[in-house]
This record gives sequence, structure tokens and C-alpha cells, in this order.
Amino acid sequence: MSQDIKIAFLCLAHNNFLYLSSLSKYCCSDGDGFFIHLDRKVKGEKLVSLDDRTILVEDDYRFRTRWGTLGIVNATLKLLELSLQKNKYDRFILISGSDLPLLTKSELKKKLDNSSEYISVWDEVEINRSKGDLAREFFKAHFYNTRITNPGEAYLTQNRFRIHLSRYLNFFLQYLPIRRKFTFSKYYKGSQWWCISAELAAYFIKETETSCLLSQFKHMHAPDEKFFQTLAMNSVFKNNLISKNSQEDLIHGIHYINWGVNSKTTGMTAFTLEKLRDAKKHNAMFARKINNDKTPYIKYIKYLNNHEN
Repeated sequence: MSQDIKIAFLCLAHNNFLYLSSLSKYCCSDGDGFFIHLDRKVKGEKLVSLDDRTILVEDDYRFRTRWGTLGIVNATLKLLELSLQKNKYDRFILISGSDLPLLTKSELKKKLDNSSEYISVWDEVEINRSKGDLAREFFKAHFYNTRITNPGEAYLTQNRFRIHLSRYLNFFLQYLPIRRKFTFSKYYKGSQWWCISAELAAYFIKETETSCLLSQFKHMHAPDEKFFQTLAMNSVFKNNLISKNSQEDLIHGIHYINWGVNSKTTGMTAFTLEKLRDAKKHNAMFARKINNDKTPYIKYIKYLNNHEN
């Protein structure tokens, strides 16, 4: 891809505020844009020393982005809408405040393929045909918008009572008679993180504005892993997707992510700079998640900025 392209980096954030300062300087370089949606529960003044060109979603339009909820989809759509209004970006890359760029900006732009949509798709289910745990993620109702029912928040407490309470509540709540109209014959699941063209970005916004799509995803488990994937795979953009078909893969979109599927420990493995060579070998352009000590990553971003061609 030409180095003349402009990229909108769309960032979902709720912490790592010092690190975001470094990330903003990388993303805003070379005429690109950095757009941040900050979780509604977080006070905006915690963001310090951001690049002056950074654009924040205004407080009135911020969403609560609880783990596994539609709020994440709404926040992502708001970032897309805000960046599309600028009418100047060719590529839209969704990242979080825990993601690390691996390449200089010029290297990143050379590597991106102009005709591809980088959306990872892992699974497919058919309405009224698929069964099992995967189908339940889509077609049974989930209620994650409270502290006691959100399983992600329960696991973070490492409190057995909270974890089991969340499990039991969700088990019974899934049988509540929630009316939903499913409009696709096939639904898809994949990585939340992607890199898309301006055309697909505009398509996502247009489809959301002209139909009741969001309501059918509201009670799904982790709709951020289903909404954009389903829209893309049921569109004319399907054949342009560069997609890995398993969560076991290390590349998801343009991200290097190790979900620990083949290791003894379940869950995402933190990305360290020792894995940099392997990530680049897999043609990754970003990696996640960084661990608690942000200093090495801040230094690496500074290295990328100083070694720009």
C-alpha cells in the first residue's frame, strides 16, 4: 500500500493513561488520526500529555464498556462515526489502550494491502440449526450489564463466591423469554480487533443507522466478537476478508494475540518484547496485551518514532 494513505486509529481505553500518551504520539504522526473512547466510568482528566491532535469522544457520547456487552460495540461505532466525519482516512484500525505497535509508521503503511479487510473470523453458526455452547453464545440471552452478573468482572475479583454467583445467575437468566428478531441465516464470531477500509467502515455505520441490527446482538455473549464479523461476512466485502479461522492462530486481523489455547494456562498470554521477533515473523503489525510494567513498551514506541524513515 502507498505511504500516502491516512489511517484512523480507533482506541478503546479504560486505563494505562501514561502509556496512552506515548501511543498517541505514534498514532498521530505522519498526518494520521488518533481517536479515543474512554469508558464512561473513568474520569477524563486522567488522560494526561496526549498528543494535541488526539480526538476524544465527548462525555455525552461515551458508553460503559463492560466486558462482553453491547457497550463495546456502541463505543466502536461512535469511534467509526467520529473518524468518518473527517472524510480523510483510508484505513481504520481498532486497537485498545493495551496494544503495542510493532512497526514504524512507514513500515506499517507499506505492509497493509489496499484491497483487503483484516477481520479474523473463527466460527460460524446457522440460525435454528446450530446447537451447543457456541450457538448459546448467540441465541440464548445474556445479561452482563451489572456487577454481579458480569462474568469478566467476577473473574477479576478472584472471589469464588462472586464467580459462582455470576455463573448461576446467568444460567437461569438465559431462559427469560426475550423477543429478538434474527435477520441473518448465518452469524459469525471472531477477534474484536480489525483493520478495515473506508468503504467497509461507512458500510458498518450505514447498516446500523438504517436497520434494527443492534437489538439482536444486545443479549449475545461478547457481541464485540460477533457484530462486525457477522455484518462483514454477510456483505459484498466478504471476499476481501483476510481471515484466520481459529482462535488458536496467533494472527487476528493485524494483531499478534496468543490466547493460550495450546498452553497449560487458559486465557490471553501477555505480550513481551521477547516475542517481538516471532510476532514480526507472523507479519503482525500490532500486538496485545502488554503487561503491567509499561516502561519497556513506552521505550519501544519511542524507538519506533525515532527510527522512522
